Amino acid sequence: MKRVAIATVVAVLGAGAAVPGRAPAQAPPGAGVSAGASAVWEESTVGTAVIRRTGVLLDGRARASVWRLDLDLGYRQGSLSAASVANQRTLVEGDAMLGVRLTRWIKLEGGPRVRAYVTPTATERWLMWEGRARLAAHVRGPSVQSYVVLARAFSANLRPALPFGQAQSGEAGISVRLGRSPLWSQVGYWISQASVSGGQRVETLQGLSVKFVLSPK
Repeated sequence: MKRVAIATVVAVLGAGAAVPGRAPAQAPPGAGVSAGASAVWEESTVGTAVIRRTGVLLDGRARASVWRLDLDLGYRQGSLSAASVANQRTLVEGDAMLGVRLTRWIKLEGGPRVRAYVTPTATERWLMWEGRARLAAHVRGPSVQSYVVLARAFSANLRPALPFGQAQSGEAGISVRLGRSPLWSQVGYWISQASVSGGQRVETLQGLSVKFVLSPK
C-alpha cells in the first residue's frame, strides 16, 4: 500500500478527532491498563514478489501518569500465516513511550519500538526510535471519544544488518465508556509501513482492533 493511501485512510477516519476539548490545567497522578486483539493483514514486498499473511495479534498496554507526563508500555504478539508454510512467521513487538500531555486531548510522545520477525530458521530484529502525536475529542458527551495517532520512526537498527529506509504508522478509532465504570471499550483501525534496502523491501501491516481499557479518564 502506498504512503498516499496511508495518509488518506488515517485522515478520513480521524477527521472528527482533531478538535480538542476543554481540559484542567493539571491532571492528578493515575494509571491505566488495556488488553485486546487485532485481526491483521500483512503484505511483504521484495522487489516484484509479494507475500501476503493473515493472523491475530494479542496485545496489552500499561500506562503511568504523573502531572503532564505519561509512561506507556506496550506489547503484542501473534502468528501470521501465508499460503506457503515456508512463508509463515511470528511477529513480536514491544514499545516504551514517554509522553507529555499538552492538553487533555493532545499528547506528544517518543521512545523505542522493538520488532522481531521469527521463523523456524531465523529471527530478524528491528529497533526503531519513534515519535508520535495523539489527538482525541468528545463525539457524544464525555462517554464517547474519538482518537487519532500518527507516528514516524526517525532512526532504526536492524539485525541482520540492512539499510533502513523509513517507517510510519497511523491509527484511528472510537472509545466508549461502559456505564459509570472506569472500563472503556475501544474499536480501531491501524496501519504500519516500513521500508529497507532503498525501498526494495516494504513491510505493511494493517489491522482492526478491539480492546478493553481500564482508565479513570
